[in-house]
Amino acid sequence: ALIPEDYLADIHTRLVFYKRIASAETDAELHELEIEMIDRFGLLPDQVKNLFSATQIKLLAQPMGIIKIDASAAMIRIQFNAQPSISADKLIQLIQTHPQRYKLKGQAELKIFDKMETVVDRVKQLQFTLTHLQAH
Repeated sequence: ALIPEDYLADIHTRLVFYKRIASAETDAELHELEIEMIDRFGLLPDQVKNLFSATQIKLLAQPMGIIKIDASAAMIRIQFNAQPSISADKLIQLIQTHPQRYKLKGQAELKIFDKMETVVDRVKQLQFTLTHLQAH
């Protein structure tokens, strides 16, 4: 999740985009930045797409009280703060419906076991899970 030098050579401009991406507060703002980068520098390489995906996950996770996400090809670990803003009913439903995939460790950690070899696979799984757990 980075902006490669061969995509955007000027270090100052890269740093400005890193800051703008990290400061985005909505999906719409993030989308506008994607469009701007494509207009100015061409199609996004995979590393930049990953940066935007990671930022979208962050925007989804923070209001839910998620403090940390670790993702690998076999597992995603989601750590919640002491008072997460998630639907406990939906969490229980996920665990009961897919007991081999979703495991709760204590009250603050959810583990998701699946084959997620690519970043895109991990992002899709995270987006599905976080969207499903949102308290409405």
